[in-house]
Amino acid sequence: MPFVAWLVAGCCLVGPAAFSPTGMVNRPVLAAAQASPGATAQGSESEAAPLKIGPVTLSGYLQFDGLFPIGDHNDAATGTFRVRRARAIVSGNFTPTIGWYMSGDLAGSPSLRDVYLTFKQLRFANVRAGQFVTPFSLERITSSVQIEAIDRSIDRFTPSRDMGVMVFSSIPFWRGVSYSAAIVNGTGQNAYDNNDTKDYVGRLVWSVARVSGLSVGANAASGRQPSGMRRRWGADVNFNRGAWHVASEYLHQAQDDWGAMAAHGYYLIASRKFRPAVAGPDFYMAEAVVRLVDIRDPAEITGGVPGIERRELQAGGNYYFTRNVRVMASAFVPINRVVGAPRTTIVTRLQFAF
Repeated sequence: MPFVAWLVAGCCLVGPAAFSPTGMVNRPVLAAAQASPGATAQGSESEAAPLKIGPVTLSGYLQFDGLFPIGDHNDAATGTFRVRRARAIVSGNFTPTIGWYMSGDLAGSPSLRDVYLTFKQLRFANVRAGQFVTPFSLERITSSVQIEAIDRSIDRFTPSRDMGVMVFSSIPFWRGVSYSAAIVNGTGQNAYDNNDTKDYVGRLVWSVARVSGLSVGANAASGRQPSGMRRRWGADVNFNRGAWHVASEYLHQAQDDWGAMAAHGYYLIASRKFRPAVAGPDFYMAEAVVRLVDIRDPAEITGGVPGIERRELQAGGNYYFTRNVRVMASAFVPINRVVGAPRTTIVTRLQFAF
């Protein structure tokens, strides 16, 4: 695998200590959230101590799924086992204020995910250059290892990894407000730009001082594509205190080639942690989670009709053997089921991080 060889070769680019954009010890499960340091992560506690090989930090995680559709359905909904993600991450510092970070996914066809440098001479204006997760959407910038539900729900409306330059505050710069702003190609992961213009992406997060655990976020993105302008915006509320976590987010996308139609989606997620009085060797915590998802996407054609609104209820639980190993199980139940879709799909996941 040429990518694996390239990734391992990156370990030769050693510097002093492991690096994270906030100046703290780098944790692998925060890989996605690191792209927007102004974000407030969602509620799961999955967290692993990274491996140190001299001045280089090695980390990663694996997610192994089982999908089991129930009820009459077409062949597109075949039950299967799959390796959903297999991430390998290496990071370090060239100097105390210049860090590097590389990650790749080994599931399916190996691919480069992140590769960037971060210059953190100014805490209120860190600079990141390379390929990274763009600062848009609470759900998108939160690592899938930390989300209590299985996978993200409305990330089809979000920009993902892209090549460009980002400026962000590693700590709140004014009354609990943090920011991230990026200029990127607008063509996605591992892709060069397809026109002379660039996409602009920004996010603000306010951590409410008077309400512990509460944050409010807003983001916007715009850029010209070959088919015309594409505009995205969204807002989110996140509350995480003690055993409870509640979050909701709305995203909107419009494109010139869609005419009057627009894509939008929202989710509402709530979870509750159950901790033993004394954690045992094979029981760290349990977690119950429920999520409501509503999506309308003009790019999705159902029965020859574009943009049919779809609603789904997801409910399940997670069992943590340790902070780093958890088993997840959820039922995905469509509220307005389309023809050919299962009445319910049971999804399981085994996840571990190092």
